[in-house]
Amino acid sequence: MKKIKKSIIILVAVLLVSACDLNKLDNPSLLSASNADVALLLNGAQINFADFFYNMSDAGMQVTRMIHMYGPIYNNWFIPSYFNYQWQAGYVNMLVNTSNIMTLAPEKGWFNHSGMAKVLKAYTALTLTDFFGDVPYSKASDPTQLNPPADKSADIYTAASALLDDAIADFGKGGPTPADLYYGGDMTKWVTLANTLKLKIALNRRVVDASGSASAINALITANNLIDAADGSEDFVFQYSTNIGNPDSRHPYFSGNYLAGAGTYHTNWLMWNMRYGKRKGANYVIDPRIRYYYYRMVDFIDTSDPALTNTLACNTSLRPSRYLANPNWPFCIIKDSVGNNEGYWGRDYGDASGVGPDTKSRTNWGVYPIGGKFDDNSAVPVTSTDGLLGAGIAPMMLASYVDFMKAEAALTLGTTGSAPALLNSAVDKSIKKVMSFGASVANGPKVPTATDVQNYETAVATLYAKAATPDEQMEVIAKEYWIAGFGNGIEIYNMYRRTGGKPSDMQIALRDPGQFPNTMPYPLVYSAQNNTAPTKDFSTRVFWDAAPNSKVN
Repeated sequence: MKKIKKSIIILVAVLLVSACDLNKLDNPSLLSASNADVALLLNGAQINFADFFYNMSDAGMQVTRMIHMYGPIYNNWFIPSYFNYQWQAGYVNMLVNTSNIMTLAPEKGWFNHSGMAKVLKAYTALTLTDFFGDVPYSKASDPTQLNPPADKSADIYTAASALLDDAIADFGKGGPTPADLYYGGDMTKWVTLANTLKLKIALNRRVVDASGSASAINALITANNLIDAADGSEDFVFQYSTNIGNPDSRHPYFSGNYLAGAGTYHTNWLMWNMRYGKRKGANYVIDPRIRYYYYRMVDFIDTSDPALTNTLACNTSLRPSRYLANPNWPFCIIKDSVGNNEGYWGRDYGDASGVGPDTKSRTNWGVYPIGGKFDDNSAVPVTSTDGLLGAGIAPMMLASYVDFMKAEAALTLGTTGSAPALLNSAVDKSIKKVMSFGASVANGPKVPTATDVQNYETAVATLYAKAATPDEQMEVIAKEYWIAGFGNGIEIYNMYRRTGGKPSDMQIALRDPGQFPNTMPYPLVYSAQNNTAPTKDFSTRVFWDAAPNSKVN
């Protein structure tokens, strides 16, 4: 997994050193948190948060089949040391620094700064407990606590909700406008984000507290201050740039896939769903987002070419017996019903085969969300000067996600709103977001038309209308949320566990990968260095994951 660029680490180090009162540098004993420049600390926290999101999201996307996991066994891949960097980023870069901002900013009357810090801290704490379960929180930022104990995940949820309320109160007190990398200094949108995170908290809790969740969600919907603007103006995203060095501020997936050939393998399952997963009579209803999500570097895979086994070893392999139960599952190469393929070159989930000389052949990331290239059928290897040059986004919370969450709540809790109408709105917002983001580099006859978009939305609505039970209806909502969540493994990993493993038709791994990670293993830097660290395994669930254990394997 690609870690943050060394140049960005240097930048953050410079920011943190610069945050100290420079006229006191000759006395190291004075270099304490109380000497820090609040504005620079907040700048660093915003950059660090984007990095924390990226690395946590990458793990979530792997486990939910959005991108490839080599595996082939979960506990051989997601080993404790895998999460060392994420843990340090979450605690050292985020929880400690935001806590310092929360202490120092009010002393100066800078309540907008403390409000932003509280929202970022709440998001970080929620993500850590969603991924790992019980983790240190209440004592985590106390420098006198060398072995801070783990808090119960339910208590962390309660604390995060209270922190968001405090943040909203801070935004009402005002103060100078911070340098804001997310909303350009519009504090009203930070309030909207805080309310949306409260919606996320309530929905995650729905299985263990249905009435409380329904009441909280209805109150938030009634207040009408959630991220739901159709034009995306309220979306919580981090905008990367085209800067190449000192630091390289392009999207990390762009830097890892557009400089020397594709580094990522995309899953055949998601690509198949977007290209061949829906039909209207004899015709396929193509997802309008597929040319924005993916860029094909070949337009046809010649399976008769004997040299293909050097780059696509599975071409001569037999279809696994594990796949026989579902003829729709693609194997090796995604094809239509009569065997034609269009060059989508990915991997089956859990295929741990060695990496062949296929970096110029693999289906690459497209324009959304990493700032790459729109798939116009040119079918040539990408370069670092293609597409949006890496000026992608980290889609942290979008209006479409909120509508999907509202649809789930309406269906499962009976909250305000029509589940099918909210589903349609969510899909429409997602498609418009993706197409708008890539509009400047998407041109020619391959750009989806209004009819293409309508056909897809009608196909989704038809699937929902045909669903005979609430469980089947939830399958449709979950499948569309999974597709729309491309680029955000945090929300989709949560959704997948919260719904008991929906969409339940997820393609199984190439071989049995063992116990699905209901929570990820504690990082080695925690379990080996904190003598109060609890023990658990992949079967351990976060407190709100009380749904039947039907996760895919």
